[in-house]
Amino acid sequence: MKSRIDLIKVICSILLIAIFQISCGKTSRVQTSQLPNDKALVQKDWVVDQLHHVIAGKYSAYQRNGDNTTGTNYDNLRFTFHPDGTGIHVNENGKSVDFTWRFTSEDKRSLALTEYGRTDNWQMLDIKGRYLYASVNLTLNGDPNNIETFRLVQIP
Repeated sequence: MKSRIDLIKVICSILLIAIFQISCGKTSRVQTSQLPNDKALVQKDWVVDQLHHVIAGKYSAYQRNGDNTTGTNYDNLRFTFHPDGTGIHVNENGKSVDFTWRFTSEDKRSLALTEYGRTDNWQMLDIKGRYLYASVNLTLNGDPNNIETFRLVQIP
């Protein structure tokens, strides 16, 4: 009788392990199925979640609902990308500005965004889940040695 109970315990344990592995496999397939960057970019509006930059040799950072050492409030900043290569940027002052955009690499990890007659090239662009990650070199006051790295989050 005892060996029969032990056998039932072993079978139940094997079944539980198998069910767990199958369910984990399904979960990981769902989590890794991402839209391509061009499709994910135009799905929803984006706001700044984190930003780090070195401007004129000085490091500063912004964290939504957290610390901000940049001297600029980025809470209003928003991007809307349209599938036709146009978009609307709400700047840090709440002013809406039209822009154009296009991917500049086959893998869609580089993007040129043009507004105010200036083109910024977003590099290392990656969209994972609700987040967009990118870096951009900025020329400010004639100085090309400025860099900004940011994470945008989709607005639900």
